[in-house]
Amino acid sequence: MRIRIHIIFTLLILYAALAGFFIFNHRLDINPDGISYIEIARNLSVGHFRSAITAYWSPGYPLHLIALKPLGDWLTVTKVSTFILAMSWLISSYCFAFYIFKDHRKAELTAIFTLLFAGSSSMWQLITPDLLLSVYILLLLMVVTSLIHESSAIDWRMFGLLLGFGYLIKTYFLVFALLFFPVVVWRYVHPRIPTSVSWVLVGLTSIVVIWSSFLFIKYHQFSVGTSGQITYQTFVTGNTFNFLNSPQQPTAGAISYWSDPADFTPITFDVMKQLVALKKNLVTTGQFLLKNFHLGLIFLVFASNEIRRKRELRILAIFIILWILLYAVVLVEERYLWPIVVPLIILLVVGMKPHFKPLVTVFFLAALFLFSSHYTKAVAPDRNSVLHFAISQKITAPCVLLSDEWARGLYVAYFSGCTYLGRTASADQVSAIEILKREIKVGQATHFLSFHPEQYEEIMPRLSDSKKEWTLIGLNATLYTIKN
Repeated sequence: MRIRIHIIFTLLILYAALAGFFIFNHRLDINPDGISYIEIARNLSVGHFRSAITAYWSPGYPLHLIALKPLGDWLTVTKVSTFILAMSWLISSYCFAFYIFKDHRKAELTAIFTLLFAGSSSMWQLITPDLLLSVYILLLLMVVTSLIHESSAIDWRMFGLLLGFGYLIKTYFLVFALLFFPVVVWRYVHPRIPTSVSWVLVGLTSIVVIWSSFLFIKYHQFSVGTSGQITYQTFVTGNTFNFLNSPQQPTAGAISYWSDPADFTPITFDVMKQLVALKKNLVTTGQFLLKNFHLGLIFLVFASNEIRRKRELRILAIFIILWILLYAVVLVEERYLWPIVVPLIILLVVGMKPHFKPLVTVFFLAALFLFSSHYTKAVAPDRNSVLHFAISQKITAPCVLLSDEWARGLYVAYFSGCTYLGRTASADQVSAIEILKREIKVGQATHFLSFHPEQYEEIMPRLSDSKKEWTLIGLNATLYTIKN
C-alpha cells in the first residue's frame, strides 16, 4: 500500500507542476464565452440577479467561480478554478477506476494515461464549463453504478437532483441525462423499475422547473435554455443570428459585451443538412479519438468480452456511444468530448492484459511523445494575449472601443474596462470612412483598434487625434484615439 500511495502522489505532484506552469504562462488568456461567464458571476456576486439570468449561458459555472472569488480578480479565479478542476479530474480518474477494478495497478494505469491525455493543453487554456462538467459526470457515473447494487427511493431522488445540477452546468446535458440515466436505471435496477425511474425524473424535473421559471420571468418565454437550438440552427441549418449587430449603444442589462443571445426561434429540420452535419461531426470525433488514443484503440477489441460480461463496463460503453452520437447531431468540438476521455481510458485499460505488455509499452511511449509534443508547443505564453493586454494598458477608462476584429477587440475591452461596440462594418468596404463616421457617432466611440492598420492608413488621420502602434513577432496593431 505504501508503494501505491507513493505512486499516486508522484502522479499528482507531476500533474500539478505541469498544469500549474502551463496555466501560469497562460494567465492572460481569455475567450468570449469566458468573459460572459465572468460577467454573469460578477452580476450574481453583487445581487444583480436579473442581469445574470440568461437563456444561453447556464448558471452552474459562474456560481462555481463565486465560491473562489476571495482568491483574486475574476480572471485569476478562472485560472485557479481550471487548476483545481484539472487536479480533481486526475484524482477522479484514479478513484473511479479503482471502484470499477478494485485493483490499484489498473487504477494507476488509468491515472497515468489520463495524465498523458494529449488534449490537456486546451483543457488548461480555455475558460469553459466543459471541464467542470467532465469532473461532475465522473461523479454521476460513480454514483449510478453504486446505486445499482443497493438503493432506496430517497437515493434515486437525490440522484435526480444531482442530474439537475449537471443541467445547470450545461444545458445540453439535459438531453443526455433524459436519454441515458433513465435507460440505465430501467435496464439494471429490475424489479424496482417504475419507482427508480420515476424518482430520478422527479428530482431532475424539480431543478429544471426552477431554472425554467427564472427564464420565463425574464423573457416571458418557456425554455429550458437556448444554447442547443441556437447552436443547431447556426451549424446545421445555417441560420444566422445577429447577436453582435453593427456598432450601437449597448442594451441595458445585456450580458457581457454580447447582446443577450436569447433567441427562441423554433428549430427547423432539414434532412440533407442534418446528414451533412452528422457526417462532418463523426469525422471530427474520429479525428479526436485517433489523435488522442491512436494505438490504444486496439485495446477495445481485447476488452470486448469483459465489457459484455460486466454491467459497470457496459454502462461506460453505452455512455461513450450515446455521448458521441448526441453531439454528432449538432456540433463536435474537442472540448465537448472531454467527458468521454476517462471512461474510454478505463475501457482501454480493461483490454491491457498482462500478455499484451509490449503493446501497452508502445502505447505508453506514443502517448508520452504526443503529450510532450503538444505541451512544449503550447506552454509558452500566447503572443496574442500578451499583445491584447499591452494595448489595454494604454487605454484609460471610461472609454468606448470599436475594433476591426471582434474577438480580439473584445479581449482588449475586457482588460481595459472599455464599453465594447463590436466589429466595425467598414472592413473591406469602399465607403469605409462614411461607415466609420456613422459608427463612431452612434456608439460615441473614444478609440478605434485595428489589427490590419494598413487598411486604415489614409482615413484614420481624419478621424483621430493620435495613434499608438505595436509590432510583436509578426502581430501588428494600431490604437487610434478618436477626435472629440
